Amino acid sequence: MNTPLKTIGTTLILWIAPFAFAQDQPQMAAGPSFGTLGAGAEVAFRISPKWSVRGLVGAGVFDLEDVTIDDVDYDIDARNVAGLVTADYYPWERSFRIAAGVMFTGGNSDLELGSGPSLLRIGGGEYAREAVREITGEVENTAVAPYIGIGWGNQFRGGRWGVGFDLGFGYVGEPDVVLTGELEPGADPNEVAQFEEDLKLEAKQIEEDIPEIFVVAQLTISFRF
Repeated sequence: MNTPLKTIGTTLILWIAPFAFAQDQPQMAAGPSFGTLGAGAEVAFRISPKWSVRGLVGAGVFDLEDVTIDDVDYDIDARNVAGLVTADYYPWERSFRIAAGVMFTGGNSDLELGSGPSLLRIGGGEYAREAVREITGEVENTAVAPYIGIGWGNQFRGGRWGVGFDLGFGYVGEPDVVLTGELEPGADPNEVAQFEEDLKLEAKQIEEDIPEIFVVAQLTISFRF
């Protein structure tokens, strides 16, 4: 098991497990979940008519082509593992809820130079597309982030089956980006040296361009035990 999964799993157990035994007849709900955190599973425990706690783990793989980042087109292969632990407050003891807690993100995205325009603006320089042999890179974003959101759906009202939706935001900060690349054989050594410096600047610009706020939009189908 990798480090993000260990962190998420341990936190979910430490946070949620005590509530499973807090009542003589604990109410628990669980089910699959799908959305920007990936596909996974959610479990919830009722504390009182107005309060419950939830934990969610999701994972996803996304392949995107010709995504423009800082005026350069990249093909992106993203692999993400994420988790969410929240305390949910139902002010009217119905379906609307306010959620606050912690979000965990862990995963890497591989970048590769896409088809792109004929002229590439990389860092502080300009390069003809045919002069650049390749550019590859990795984006790593592992964070423990504060989360706040709202939702609709109460697993502990009505029938055993339920549907819930969450919309919220987590502050994940800047990712770490590393780029490597090569010019076509025969390039001038001075141009190669400048290209390497421009790649470092390009990586920094990508870090600044990627949003520091992660939007969570998640749909869950739950069954109450």
